[in-house]
Amino acid sequence: MKIKKLAWIAGVVLIFSTGCVQDQFRLTGGWSGVSGSDEGFYVATRDGRVVGLDGSDGRILSSKTGPLTYPSVTEDPAGPIYGTPHYDGDRVFVAYFDGKVLALNAIDLKPLWRFPKRRESQVGNIVGGPTVAGGLVIFGDSEGVIRALDAPTGELRWEFKAGNAVWSAPTVVDSVVYVGSFDHKFYALSLQKGELKWDRPFLADGAIITSPIVHGDKVFFGSFDGNFYALNAFSGRPAWEQPFIGDGWFWAAPVTCSESVICATTTSGSVYGINPHTGREVWSYKELFSDPIIAKPGVLDGKLVVASRAGAVVILEGASGNEEGFPYEARGEINADILVHSDVIYLNQMDRKVIALDGKQMQKLWEQDVSDKYLEDR
Repeated sequence: MKIKKLAWIAGVVLIFSTGCVQDQFRLTGGWSGVSGSDEGFYVATRDGRVVGLDGSDGRILSSKTGPLTYPSVTEDPAGPIYGTPHYDGDRVFVAYFDGKVLALNAIDLKPLWRFPKRRESQVGNIVGGPTVAGGLVIFGDSEGVIRALDAPTGELRWEFKAGNAVWSAPTVVDSVVYVGSFDHKFYALSLQKGELKWDRPFLADGAIITSPIVHGDKVFFGSFDGNFYALNAFSGRPAWEQPFIGDGWFWAAPVTCSESVICATTTSGSVYGINPHTGREVWSYKELFSDPIIAKPGVLDGKLVVASRAGAVVILEGASGNEEGFPYEARGEINADILVHSDVIYLNQMDRKVIALDGKQMQKLWEQDVSDKYLEDR
């Protein structure tokens, strides 16, 4: 089992980092988390479409010409999407693996702008989703370029070149952009100009692909070196005497479980509760998962919602790590980040099904097929 897990992880890393997608990725398609609010939810399907869903019952929303999708069901998909679309109430921002970023009108999913405007312009492969903050759309690519676009127009505002690929969606807090790279460095950039905020980037012992989180005066992230780090958000200096050591790579983004616990997962299937002040383990959970965890967990009233790649979902008490229940066993793999909204858990499975679970009653509310075949038949 361990050899199989390592082979899968190494294969994904190799394909992403080399950009060899023409054959391999067409077999698997993309994976994307769900984004939205009570007005509507949006997901990028495995086939490469953005689809609008009604959050109350999962039905696919309608447009004048049929199902609410981009592109329309009469057009070919626009390409794989691995990062979660960003919904801001009026627009849906989407980053495609082939290096394009689109702003879509949330009402009809019609394109408002495209970057780059000229199709012959070169942008590296994009793995992480876009982050929208301060009127800018920020994303990184496989060439190590971090870009900020004007959210209303898509015009380029600034670029910053890291030393290697940037896979994760940047995190923006207090006008600072935090992001890691395959060059083992972790950067803090000014939101408006893209300039370095620290004397020098922090250097880890492995590639950094997790999207970081900021909690208090610290920024937290994991690395492929098996370490979980805490830095002073203002200086970039280590906030702990030594990093927390996990039992595998840190791939999924960490989450804040409570004021006293940061939760992080590994590709070995372990879940850790870590003291944000000391870096010491508060609890660990290793009883259920035998497959990698690459989906960012969700947080529901202080409880942690975790899904393994194999599709096992469990709810843990954030403060203690105690099991609260097993609301669902997916028929399809779960690679995409988990969304929790108004006590409902949203999952986008690799079998082309979007699932909504009642986080309180721990039961399935609805299941919606978002495959091309289903959309074309409507």
